[in-house]
Amino acid sequence: MNIALEDNFDFSYYQLQIFLSEGEQGYMFCRADNQYLISRINENLRRDLHEKGIDCSVLFLKAESDVPLLAQIEQAAAQCDCLIVGNLSEIVNTPENGLRWLTQLNFAREALWAIGRPILFWADERSMHLIINHAYDLYSQRRQMTVHFTGTADMEVAAKLPREGWEQFLASEEYKELQAEITLLERRLHGAKEKGYPEARLFAEIALPLARRYARLGLGEDARKLLVEYESQTEEADDPDVLQELGQVYYSLHDYPQAISLLRRANELLEMEYGNRTEYPLQWYDNLRYIVEWSEETGRSTTLLGEIQAAASVLEADEGTEWKLPALSVFRNLQGDIARGKGQLQDARTYYEQGLKISEQVNRANPHSEQLQRDLGVSFNKLGDTLAALGQLSAAKNYYEEGLNIREQLSRANPNSEQFQRDLTVSYDRLGNSLAALGQLTEAKGYYEQGLKIREQLSRANPNSELLQRDVGVSLNKLGNLFAALGQLSNAKRYYEQGLKISEQLSRANPHSERLHRDLGVSFIKLGNTLDALGHFKEAKGYYEQALKVSQQLSGVNPHSEQLQRDLAVSFFRLANILVKEKAMESGLGFYTKALEIFKNLLQANPHSQQLKNDVASTESKIKSLSEADNSASES
Repeated sequence: MNIALEDNFDFSYYQLQIFLSEGEQGYMFCRADNQYLISRINENLRRDLHEKGIDCSVLFLKAESDVPLLAQIEQAAAQCDCLIVGNLSEIVNTPENGLRWLTQLNFAREALWAIGRPILFWADERSMHLIINHAYDLYSQRRQMTVHFTGTADMEVAAKLPREGWEQFLASEEYKELQAEITLLERRLHGAKEKGYPEARLFAEIALPLARRYARLGLGEDARKLLVEYESQTEEADDPDVLQELGQVYYSLHDYPQAISLLRRANELLEMEYGNRTEYPLQWYDNLRYIVEWSEETGRSTTLLGEIQAAASVLEADEGTEWKLPALSVFRNLQGDIARGKGQLQDARTYYEQGLKISEQVNRANPHSEQLQRDLGVSFNKLGDTLAALGQLSAAKNYYEEGLNIREQLSRANPNSEQFQRDLTVSYDRLGNSLAALGQLTEAKGYYEQGLKIREQLSRANPNSELLQRDVGVSLNKLGNLFAALGQLSNAKRYYEQGLKISEQLSRANPHSERLHRDLGVSFIKLGNTLDALGHFKEAKGYYEQALKVSQQLSGVNPHSEQLQRDLAVSFFRLANILVKEKAMESGLGFYTKALEIFKNLLQANPHSQQLKNDVASTESKIKSLSEADNSASES
């Protein structure tokens, strides 16, 4: 029998391994409803702990024995370093005596601590419900949060081995603080329920902060269950602060439409409260900024240009208010982002230059604000990106160097700041890109390698972060691109394969993310290109076919996205190249024709795009060559 595991398996597994290996007293619960899964996890735990010199035993309690349950646990624990109790569910779920035996364990909770060994109790959903409701003292005095595993018959447990980095994260102060906060909130929630607190108060003061912390720790299932339990409060919420926090939780759970909807409701309430647009508070503008940024996850941010322009106009008309000038810089950058996304590079440049000018002005007035310095670095990078797209590579490089100077200062002053360290890697990428475009590949390689080193450190320190894992994949692909440009195809292939592995993991973990699935399609294309160049046409074709499948799915869901439609056309084009090399001329011509149709439609909608002009010309050239070859064959 095989088991399909949730994508958070490695995180949960390491929680158990750390708990059992620390050698401290206390107990914890672990929930799973599949006995085969429990057995396999127990086997892996005993093996991994044995390699560390830790003796771990598994105990199956005998309820009808003359020896009390506590004594059975004490005797077994005395013979090992840590203990796993494998059948608590069977004991607690016994129809006649289950609650009596559960009561015995509830009264023995202090004695369990006194054993001086870490003890792990396996339970299923029903028995956990009984423990929480009939032995809450036993539950609340556990040493660590309850861990959940899910599984169905599909794939091998061995395919989901623990990933490097979880151990470091679980030993970090951040994790310990979150764990302590979650435990406290869980106890508060249980106590408040027993005292009959109003549901609205329970939700706003305890359940929502608890869901936020679950989401931060990657416990999506727990966060969703809590939100479902208080679904009526979510629907009836009329406090902008509550709606904003709810939006952040749903964003963490990758439910972008719901997150955006909640911020929309928050802003509607703020509009009703303040009436005049000129009186809207900073919170309203923050919400709109998040709406735009989150809409980028679904490729729909360009539809918000009118709202962004209207908000920027109001901010511009009242720059005297302290917070409005920095906010105006942010909104100018958002306008630039949308214009650049539509291929309007000169408009984007204008917006970014306005944003940079404001940001420099604000920084001169507030020279000690790290956040404002960070915003200034963002402005430099955005202008660099636009100039690079316009082909002004040296000017772009100058802006990137300005941004790098700021980020190096901030990262040195804040070596433990994930945000500032990540910003630094973005600057390394930008400079690497500009140097590569200028043909300075050795220098570009140095920047890419510096970025990869920091990103790997960040992802090891916070392995539950999708963003940081994706960053590592980006660095790997950039190094793959560089080695491909150097003609070192085997090295390029190695980096692309590592990047693909990360893209596959992330897209499985977040099946609704357009960006992550596009990353996956791009990885397929890059590997296909490399294998094509190596002459491995059959393998290349397989990757191109997988890229085409991804592109068809994404473009079907979001047919108005130029980027996704172009991805689809590129997949057709690449497959056509391979088919022609395999002498399947007719099929190749068919794919070239499909690619050309898409490229022409996109160019018609965006006639100033040089990239699309090149796409059309290249595809027409391929079709012409095929037609000429076919005519020559016919004449001969």
